[in-house]
Amino acid sequence: MTDPAPLRAARLARLRAAMAAAGHEALLLTTAGAVRYATGAVPLHGDSSVEAAYPFAAVVGARDLQVLGIEPGFVPAGVAAAPWPRDPVAAYADLLAGARRVGVDRLPMATGLALARALPGV
Repeated sequence: MTDPAPLRAARLARLRAAMAAAGHEALLLTTAGAVRYATGAVPLHGDSSVEAAYPFAAVVGARDLQVLGIEPGFVPAGVAAAPWPRDPVAAYADLLAGARRVGVDRLPMATGLALARALPGV
């Protein structure tokens, strides 16, 4: 079950206002609570140990929302969804292309370093 549309819209408006105030053009979110707050999508396994087997993420831009790896039935209308990619760093880089400053809630060190190489100057 996803959150009601008015709740999602209000959360997203607050989040985008905070992004603008912090100078972030995009966010990369990988924790269950952050993904649900930003998108209304519900990662089935949350932040449990199962997350390694069923990873998920969300990318929030000024005008777009995308979730990766979340079952379509748990993603609300109006949020773009895709299966978990074979190369998550390449997918993140594609979704974050053009952003000059990106906020991240949590990434493994290797993923963060690979993403920094894929997005020089960000």
